[in-house]
Amino acid sequence: MPKGVYIRTKETRRKTSKARAGKRHSKETKRKMSESHKGRKREPFSEEHRRRISNSMMGKHHSEETKKKIGLAAMGNKNSYVHGEGYAPYLSEFIRVREQVRARDNWKCQKCGVPQEEILTTLNVHHIDYDKKNNNPKNLITLCRSCNVKVNANRKVWIKFFQHKLKLLKIS
Repeated sequence: MPKGVYIRTKETRRKTSKARAGKRHSKETKRKMSESHKGRKREPFSEEHRRRISNSMMGKHHSEETKKKIGLAAMGNKNSYVHGEGYAPYLSEFIRVREQVRARDNWKCQKCGVPQEEILTTLNVHHIDYDKKNNNPKNLITLCRSCNVKVNANRKVWIKFFQHKLKLLKIS
């Protein structure tokens, strides 16, 4: 796990909850807490909560025409800034190979292990060396959206992590 990440254990949360049971803050304490929190960033939602709310189209359906438009728009996807190349689109070679990589990885995120059917969206296929032109399956790994966002910091650490992961999967 990258530096600076602190996760409270279930046991710690249970003990804290038990210690706080029945206790209430005074109005003055609530006012002070409110004042001290103004301007602060809120804690992000848990990964489980994000997975549940991540798809605003849940339970709704696109028409076939809309699906085609979305597919064509995705082929020119310009959402990733890499190595000073700006927001270069993915190569058609990558679009062809990414489904094979998802199948190879058993449609599971290779960082947190969540299966695709639990996240309500398609898993991302991540370039381990962050080079969009290197579409060798040995350079690609399946990640959920949440994990894919996290691995854009501390790139050297994640390159080593995923290369080691592929060795363990005997993909080298």
